[in-house]
Amino acid sequence: MFRLRIFLVIFLIATLVLTNVFTLISYRAVAEQLSLLQGIVQRKDINDRVLNFAKLFVEQVLGAKGGVSFANRLKLELMLRDLNDPAIFDAWNNLVNSKGELEAQENAQALLDLLIRKIQP
Repeated sequence: MFRLRIFLVIFLIATLVLTNVFTLISYRAVAEQLSLLQGIVQRKDINDRVLNFAKLFVEQVLGAKGGVSFANRLKLELMLRDLNDPAIFDAWNNLVNSKGELEAQENAQALLDLLIRKIQP
């Protein structure tokens, strides 16, 4: 009877240890998948914000038949700040501070090029 109790206790301890090991392995696999999915969601969020800014830029700045209204410029600048990307912000400032039409065209092209390169697969 005593040996049976010892066997049951050892069996129970071994079962609990194996269960804990299996749970730990499963937890690590799920944590790795979660990390991967969070990276994908973060890239999608950045891509969406960059694309929305680029779309509005093309519609409101490149498609403008004259100057850009204050409201549209404010909207663009708020979207720009939401991107929180120093390179895009610098390219925008270069465009806004352009001295001539040729320089503005070059800076607009540089900004669009940068926006396209910021989109991640």
